[in-house]
Amino acid sequence: LNTEKFFSNIIKSIFKVIFIDTKETLADCQCFTERIRVIPYLRYIIANGIDIIYPKTSLKYLTRPDKVEYIIRFKESNNYIYQCLVKINNIKVITIGGYLTKEEAIIRIADSIVKLISRTKSQATTSS
Repeated sequence: LNTEKFFSNIIKSIFKVIFIDTKETLADCQCFTERIRVIPYLRYIIANGIDIIYPKTSLKYLTRPDKVEYIIRFKESNNYIYQCLVKINNIKVITIGGYLTKEEAIIRIADSIVKLISRTKSQATTSS
């Protein structure tokens, strides 16, 4: 279940241990990234300006200091459907549903709002 997340958490934990054990030096972390052959992917991400920030974190950054609230609803069926509602400063912004996990619903809704805010900001900039 959620194999990608499981392995991601393991790798993240290993990085934390290496960083702490080496008294916060990056050299050993770099050696680890080379050893697990992730450097080419990191270079690709940097070279192409790919946004890899977690959508929930991006939304929190874009809406600060406003309060963002995620309300999860579960509708039991054959597919175990999750629905998510987001409120910003107690104002309903959007509701989406049809996801198999609570985490996926949160990530998808946060990503949708971040894209909407980004589009709105870029349109406001170009029309000024």
